[in-house]
Amino acid sequence: ICFVDFEKAFDRVKWTKLWHILKKIGIDWRDRRLISNLYLQQEAIIRVGNGYSKPAYIGRGLRQGCPLSPILFLIYSEMMMIDAMEEIEEGIKVGGKLVKDVRFADDQGMVAGSE
Repeated sequence: ICFVDFEKAFDRVKWTKLWHILKKIGIDWRDRRLISNLYLQQEAIIRVGNGYSKPAYIGRGLRQGCPLSPILFLIYSEMMMIDAMEEIEEGIKVGGKLVKDVRFADDQGMVAGSE
């Protein structure tokens, strides 16, 4: 088993890929528009000493602390893993089913029959 911990998992979500995934799984266009409006046109300002930076455009990632973010991340990561693992034939049999990977939050274990 190879264990993977996705560092800064929410920060690495690509919006264009997320919008494509949401469309692919049948999320209504109105809901997709609502979600995209939460993210598009975001800016951040950083406090530096006694002053502030110029606004910087944010172009990827999910909002920390937003109740929707864990759900969006689970959908995103599930579809990414399905795409990545679809041609993999290795794993272990559990109850007659082939298990290729196990996941919890931003941790993942990928299973192989040999090294």
